[in-house]
Amino acid sequence: MACNLLQNFFSVTNTKNKKYKVITACGIKIKLKRGKYQLKLYRSYSKRYKRVLQKLQQEKYNRKIRVAFYVNDTKWKYQNLYNLLLSSRFYTPFIIVGKSDVPETCVEYQTRNEVMEIFDFFRSKNMETYLAYNFEENKPVNLQTFSPDIIFYSRHWRLYREHDIKFVSKFALTCYVPYFISNSPVKIEAGYDFHNTVWKYYVINEDLKEEYSHYMQNAGDNLRAVGYPNLDNYLKISDADKKYVIYAPHWSVGGGTLLNYATFEWNGKYILNFAKEHPELNWIFKPHPRLQKELVFKDILSEQEVEEYYNEWKNIGIKYEGPDYIELFKQSKVLITDCGSFLTEYMPSKNPVILLCSGIARPYNFLAQKVTRYYYHAHNLGELSIFLEDVVLNGIDINKDKRLEMLDSLHLVCNASKNILNDLDKELKIEY
Repeated sequence: MACNLLQNFFSVTNTKNKKYKVITACGIKIKLKRGKYQLKLYRSYSKRYKRVLQKLQQEKYNRKIRVAFYVNDTKWKYQNLYNLLLSSRFYTPFIIVGKSDVPETCVEYQTRNEVMEIFDFFRSKNMETYLAYNFEENKPVNLQTFSPDIIFYSRHWRLYREHDIKFVSKFALTCYVPYFISNSPVKIEAGYDFHNTVWKYYVINEDLKEEYSHYMQNAGDNLRAVGYPNLDNYLKISDADKKYVIYAPHWSVGGGTLLNYATFEWNGKYILNFAKEHPELNWIFKPHPRLQKELVFKDILSEQEVEEYYNEWKNIGIKYEGPDYIELFKQSKVLITDCGSFLTEYMPSKNPVILLCSGIARPYNFLAQKVTRYYYHAHNLGELSIFLEDVVLNGIDINKDKRLEMLDSLHLVCNASKNILNDLDKELKIEY
């Protein structure tokens, strides 16, 4: 609602011929020609990609195209796409593990052990994996060392210069599939140079593509609506019948963050106590991997208090922080969360969501507004108590029919991995 109201007063869109930006403020429209700097920037990247693409088109039948997945955190959502590329006779997928470019004083700083845990995770799955950081010399490794033809990014920030598309685009095609399904304002997800200069930006559906394209400096020329690879897991039938109640708190505690979704401070202990009072339920505690550090960093809990809190959840049920959570979603009965991506990723489960609202969160984009319209919004402990009683304990889901109608209209599960592969085949002019 707030997002719609804001757009009535101020908006930035592109004209149909993509030559002008239209700024609307309080009903007054101003038409501006797109900046020469942006046009020059996009043309320079287009020339790079055209040169690389032509080279790959000529070589595609003589060797396999090397497709790298660049990762620098634990959020791996692309196994289905990786497997599909691996099964193709035209591609060789592999993993490049990088390190976030942040100082030691930052909560996102990664130790050597943390980076090696990511590296070992992929090696344990028998996936071709390379380390793109030299800890002995304390510097990143040039990605060209690994001879990638195409590089998939899941994050665009905290990258070393040698790993950024400003450098990588000189020798490889670049693709972006975010590690999350965004519910953030368009500016955050489509307003950076990265979004406008990456070769292909794959988004979940036409709604999001249209919303982004109106804002982007390149008018969305590189956007492709293909679905989301992690949701392909819903295409697989689950035989398990355990019905979990999942509590998934976001990391953005303490306010002052870009998103401010987190509500742990007013409900974290309350939900834990509710879980203790109802051992007859099968509980899963699925915190954002960053939450534990943030609680200590923001002085909300001490290290000992955080450890005790997490251990209490282990005693009640399952504490899970891994990437393969869609299977748990499929085996659940309800999700209690204030996270971002989960709001859409959980929807195909067809189960209800108790959405914990912080009151200071950034307004949702249009897709997230649709997804959450028929969730159960809890703004305080009083509302949360009612939903826990009705939805969790008594199974009352009055919004179910409307929510399923909305799910059908969004076309969230559509074999995204296959759609991405088809798009690559088309660009490379591969014929089977």
